[in-house]
Amino acid sequence: MNTLDMRSLLLALLLTTGLLAETAWAQVPASAPATDSLRRLLATAPADTNRLNILLQLCSQAPPEMDVQPYAREGLQLAQRLRSREKELTFLSVLNLANYRRQDYPAAARYAQELMRKALQPPAEPLFAAQALTNLGNIAGAEGNYAEARRYFWQGVRLAESAPPTPRRLRILAYGYSNLTGGYSFQLQESSTRPDSLIERMRYCIRQNIRLAKELRATGDERSYRGHLANAWDALADLADLNHRLDSALYYKRLALKSFRELGDARLVMTRQQHLANLELSAGNAATAAALARESKQAAHAMGSPVDEAYAAETLAQALDAQGRSHEAFQTLRRSYALRDTALGAEKRAALAQLQVSFETERKEARIRELTQQQKLRQVEAERQQQRLWTLAAVLGVVGLALAVAGVLYWRLRRSRAQLAALAASKDRLYALVAHDLRGPVQALDGLGNMIAYYLRRADLAALTQLPPLVSQAVTSVNQLLDNLLHWAASQTGELSFQPSPQPLALLLNECASLWSTTALANQVELRVAPVAEDATLWADPQMLRTVLRNLVGNALKFTPTGGTVLLAAEPAGDDGQYLRITDSGPGISPDDIATLLGPENGKKRLRRPGVRGEQGTGLGLRLCQLFMRRHGGKLELLSQPGSGTTAQLWFPAPR
Repeated sequence: MNTLDMRSLLLALLLTTGLLAETAWAQVPASAPATDSLRRLLATAPADTNRLNILLQLCSQAPPEMDVQPYAREGLQLAQRLRSREKELTFLSVLNLANYRRQDYPAAARYAQELMRKALQPPAEPLFAAQALTNLGNIAGAEGNYAEARRYFWQGVRLAESAPPTPRRLRILAYGYSNLTGGYSFQLQESSTRPDSLIERMRYCIRQNIRLAKELRATGDERSYRGHLANAWDALADLADLNHRLDSALYYKRLALKSFRELGDARLVMTRQQHLANLELSAGNAATAAALARESKQAAHAMGSPVDEAYAAETLAQALDAQGRSHEAFQTLRRSYALRDTALGAEKRAALAQLQVSFETERKEARIRELTQQQKLRQVEAERQQQRLWTLAAVLGVVGLALAVAGVLYWRLRRSRAQLAALAASKDRLYALVAHDLRGPVQALDGLGNMIAYYLRRADLAALTQLPPLVSQAVTSVNQLLDNLLHWAASQTGELSFQPSPQPLALLLNECASLWSTTALANQVELRVAPVAEDATLWADPQMLRTVLRNLVGNALKFTPTGGTVLLAAEPAGDDGQYLRITDSGPGISPDDIATLLGPENGKKRLRRPGVRGEQGTGLGLRLCQLFMRRHGGKLELLSQPGSGTTAQLWFPAPR
């Protein structure tokens, strides 16, 4: 199994254990109306056992997206005050799982360790302790410490086996063996050697999982039975794949997929479809693999998971290539790389945000300690100088002066930090645009080079004739991106000077049309220039004006379908100046989207719509156009309605 399968296996293991987790409190299906009703009851409930039960019900019935930590923390404090040990352990479990779902692993580990410590105090609660150990194993697995995760899982299983027989004990044991099965499977996947002892331990855990699933069914817990049985089929498929028994692996993986579909969890179904697609591809069933990968890709897209969508797209590309559909495979692989870049960018931003929060918290705590220490020193000094009023007055005067100077210095420091943060944010935006947007066209050129070599080897002249427009489009994207980035950087640093002069309109419009003629021809779009008087001029900066026209014409071509028209025109605005218009016959833009495109950023991400052929913009074009029009004292407007094309109207004031 390749790296993709191993990563997917780990994610699937965590997802499955999350579905089957025994928490001793989440036994009621999530319900928003029930949650609202419990909140109303909580508003008037006194701090007694009844309030404690309401808090517990609220945590158990809250939807997955709701943050239950405030209610759980209140419940923990109330349980400790009322000396309700079982409820105290239950709320610790709630807080542990809530932080694990938020991927705050340090906080989740702290609650799990506290839960285990209190559960092992006499009289011991072995099931709560086993649950804490299993949760610590989940955290270790999520952080990549697989050997430590298996150690926690085994300790949790041994503790649960020592508890009296109850349905809850069965669920915790089955949960532990499910985790162990996945852990051994992952270790065998990533190991170059596969000792028989590890394979036998995995088989033992699978057998225990099947046995416990049947016992759960006998207690009436049909959902846990189906979930753990599906996990067992999945593990048997992985075991068969390790032993190179592809037919058995396909058989068990299909059973697992069917079982997970019956459970109704879309994410689990999506991951198993991906696994089965890889197995079908290994077996030479390219068409079946393509269908499964396509379903998995669509499901991942619907869930908003670019990582899973990228891996499904990669498998789909391999299946299409195996069917001889190389061009589709290439396009799908490009989409996979783009999705992977998006996911990596999101992960980096989340990590940076977490580091920023940690830094700010530590800085504030250090400042509080510093201020506290200063206050104590002042109090000691004041007590020593109580009998000497004149010395006390002098000391207070010095301290007041020092505080005033410190306040001024602190204010200046804050202002400097704000300026540095603004400069750093501008630099980070520029770096992010370069890293993300330049990679796409360059990878496209690299892929086109590989395609040319491939078609030359096959002497496929018909396919070669389709590549020049793609090369031209990629080169145009790189040129436009670099030009926009250079102008944007110059505008941000103040190095781009404004030097207006009379500009011949006819020459400018024809020059712009000539620049985009190749792209228009490749896209089968008619690019026309309306007649303009030869002596008509415009008072503008030539470089800024060309940049604005080039970006707006490029946008118009991007959103004009095959067979459409793009028209460049100029019209006097009386004594008030001059209008330039670029009109396309594309799908148009809604008023809300126009307001978003031309409105201020306000820290929000700009709207970036793909073109009719899937082209992606950099997000800088319209911003540059607006910036340069403001430098001219003019205005950029978008006149459009959905379905009726778009007109980009530029108004340049008369020279003063």
